[in-house]
Amino acid sequence: MPELPLGSATFRAAAVDLGGSSGRVVSASVDRGRLRIDGVHRFRNRAFTDELGLRWDAQRLFRDAVAGLRALRAEGPEFASVGVDAWSGDYGLLAYDGLLDAPFHQRDARTDRSFPAVEALLPGDQAFRETGVTALPIMTIYQLMADLDAGRLDTVRRMLLMPDLLAHWLGAAEVAEATNVSSTGLALPYGRGWDHRRTAVLGLPSRIFPETVLPGTVTGRVTAGILAPGDATDITTVASHDTASAVVAVPARDENFAFVSCGTWILTGVEVDRIITSDRAREAGFTNELGLDGTVRFLRIAAGLWIVNECMREWGLDGWGARSTAARRELLARAEAAPATGILVDTGDPRLLRPGQMTARIAELVAEAGGRMPDDRPSVVRLVLEPRRLRGASGRRGRGALRRRRAGDPSRGWWVRVAHPGAGRRRPFGALRDGGTLGGHVDGQHPGPGACVRRGARRSQRPAAHRARVDRAAPLRAEPALSLRGELRLSRWSRAAAARAPRP
Repeated sequence: MPELPLGSATFRAAAVDLGGSSGRVVSASVDRGRLRIDGVHRFRNRAFTDELGLRWDAQRLFRDAVAGLRALRAEGPEFASVGVDAWSGDYGLLAYDGLLDAPFHQRDARTDRSFPAVEALLPGDQAFRETGVTALPIMTIYQLMADLDAGRLDTVRRMLLMPDLLAHWLGAAEVAEATNVSSTGLALPYGRGWDHRRTAVLGLPSRIFPETVLPGTVTGRVTAGILAPGDATDITTVASHDTASAVVAVPARDENFAFVSCGTWILTGVEVDRIITSDRAREAGFTNELGLDGTVRFLRIAAGLWIVNECMREWGLDGWGARSTAARRELLARAEAAPATGILVDTGDPRLLRPGQMTARIAELVAEAGGRMPDDRPSVVRLVLEPRRLRGASGRRGRGALRRRRAGDPSRGWWVRVAHPGAGRRRPFGALRDGGTLGGHVDGQHPGPGACVRRGARRSQRPAAHRARVDRAAPLRAEPALSLRGELRLSRWSRAAAARAPRP
């Protein structure tokens, strides 16, 4: 089991880690200076469609999380603390008599109307200069505007982001954790809370926004009866944006690292100590998200495994049974062995944002790119994943090589093999898998938040050095046959951008 050296404190903690297609509860013990993962409970997460649109069954997610906590509690001593993380953007609305209804999915088409409405009031370039956050239709700001236009906020007393919603159902107070708030499009920079000037411009009622708290805040205790009788388990806010927790535990052994967090989305970037809000950063598609201990994740967001997952669903290979699992493994092995298609499609195209008919949409993009849609499924998977490699890979000239790490990869290893094929040599990756996000959770829950995992993993605690590395980084590298002249660059322009960025 993964182990990381930590301090001398001894306790047992649990992490509830929710993703777009699955969830897991992971338990870990800190004993004699070691962090040891001692249990993992997995469950499925599937959205559903009703007359209102695409939504999440949040109550089923909560039941599955509780079942996992109970199962892991039965295998060991009492948890000192529990934390919850999830994807960003989505939320539940609490009316005065409970949850209004099932939370909407960020990929629901309702933001097609609210996105331009918000842009008319708060232009994206202006918003980026003020907050450092790039406008994406999946963000909370556009979803809340859709709710406002539909009259859904009339009876709402509170909006809770997904990890805070489940933590509240466990027994926590109604709060909003700062790292997740930072990506809503409605936050002040550096975790200073909600930007009520922006909410007022949009007409969003101020009553729905809960108090913002930092990671490491004890917000309550797990309600009696959820765990074992007599347990007194704290609920502690972690870096509840799942990527924030995963990046905390990237096992970099020196300052020369960047991160690639792959799941439904791919997030590629570095840690810096202040937001970067230059026009060049915005034009290149970068955004700034708050991390643990006041760090900032300066990163680019791209479509990840969502497209592949939708293809699998269309082909009837999305089940969790042994037959579906074996079929997926065979398909992915064949995709890894398949030759490069030579076709590059824009997998960030808005047409691929919504669920359903994914292969038909891919074929449309292939035709627009002047190519021919492959006839076999392995080549389709290969075609979809090749742009992932281009967006996720990064290189560095100079002394040494940039160490790339996968952070919290839920795909159990196969993605890196498929997405980094035959470029002359295999590139080294580090993988934490279950340990990644869990390490970030323990870092947030452990006494003296922010010290143990970073010190144990010999992590750099000088984010300014990361910014300097971005300044010297080379353009993204790719197979010669697949090079993109217009692809994202981590280059010298960031030196001037960092110099112009406002200090906290």
